[in-house]
Amino acid sequence: MDQFDVISHIEHEHSHLTRLFADIDRAFRQVNQDGVQASEDALSTVSEDLEHAMEEMLDHFAEEEQVLFAHIEERFPEMESEIVALVQAHELICDRTRWLQQLLNADRSKLESEMAKALEIIHQLADEVAKHTEAESRVYTTALSQMSASERRELLENLQHH
Repeated sequence: MDQFDVISHIEHEHSHLTRLFADIDRAFRQVNQDGVQASEDALSTVSEDLEHAMEEMLDHFAEEEQVLFAHIEERFPEMESEIVALVQAHELICDRTRWLQQLLNADRSKLESEMAKALEIIHQLADEVAKHTEAESRVYTTALSQMSASERRELLENLQHH
């Protein structure tokens, strides 16, 4: 089994999350352009998209943390600091997404006053997700290249059944 089978599985999920955040970014920019008061339907869609993104992220992050990170850290204790950094990035991404969700659930005057900050946070999220994906890829490539084919196969099966 090729190490890229595991990486392909993860990259597929990452590309899905990246697209979700790109859609959210576009929707927020449209709301900003149209004005908060004129964009109730768009705000409802953004709120639903953020909720969906959060659910997808929590599932994906749990899969990574409980299956991949746990296995890599157990097998390669010298990678602990890299794994800790990846978990911290998960937490930061979730915290920022929650902040956006809370803002959308606040009254419209607060949303109007915080729109510039919201747009900045969405932009930061896109950067953080991209950097995080690169960091994970480095960790996975390093670890997987040192695992046997059977160990990689077992890891992929665990991911698929998680």
